[in-house]
Amino acid sequence: MSRCRICVVKIGGSLLSSEGLPRRMRKWLALEMAAHLDTHFLLIVGGGKLADAVREVDETAQLDFAAAHWICVDLMDVTAQLLGAMLPEIAVVDRLQQIESCFVQPGATIFCPGDFLRLIEPRHTAAGRLVGHGRLDRRPVGDRAGSGRPGPRKVGCSPRSEVRNRGQMDRGTGGIGVRR
Repeated sequence: MSRCRICVVKIGGSLLSSEGLPRRMRKWLALEMAAHLDTHFLLIVGGGKLADAVREVDETAQLDFAAAHWICVDLMDVTAQLLGAMLPEIAVVDRLQQIESCFVQPGATIFCPGDFLRLIEPRHTAAGRLVGHGRLDRRPVGDRAGSGRPGPRKVGCSPRSEVRNRGQMDRGTGGIGVRR
C-alpha cells in the first residue's frame, strides 16, 4: 500500500470566528488539492480564543504549567471539532491509526491532536518544563504591571514552531501555516 505525500496545515484558531471561513477553506483546499494531486492535507487547528482564555486565567490564578498546557492541548481537540462542524465533508480523526489509513489517498483530514501529543511529547519535569525538542519553560518574563509578581509567560497549545507560514488568510497574526 503506497502513501500519498503529506502536507500538514496549521490553521490559526483565531480564524474560526472569522466571517466566511468555511467558504475560504474550501476554496483554498480546492486550489491546493488541484495543484498537488498526490497529497493528503492534514489540518490541525490552533487553540485560538479558547487558549487565550486559559492564558488570561493563568495570569491571575498562576495555574500549574502542565495543567494549563494540557488544557490548551484539549482545546485544540475542541477547535478541530468546531472546524469539522463547519466542514462536515472532511473527516475528523483523533487516533494515529486513523490518520495512517487516510494517507493512502489524496484528500484532507482534520486532526484532533490531544491523544497523539500525550503519546509523543516529552515528560514534564517538576519545575513545569518540557524537556527535549520544542522546549517550553515557566521562567517569568518581566513584571506584571509593576505588581512585583513575575510577568506573563506563554502557556502554549503547541510547543513546536516548526511550521513555516504560507498563504495567510486575512487576519493579523492568525493564518495558515503549511509544512510539506
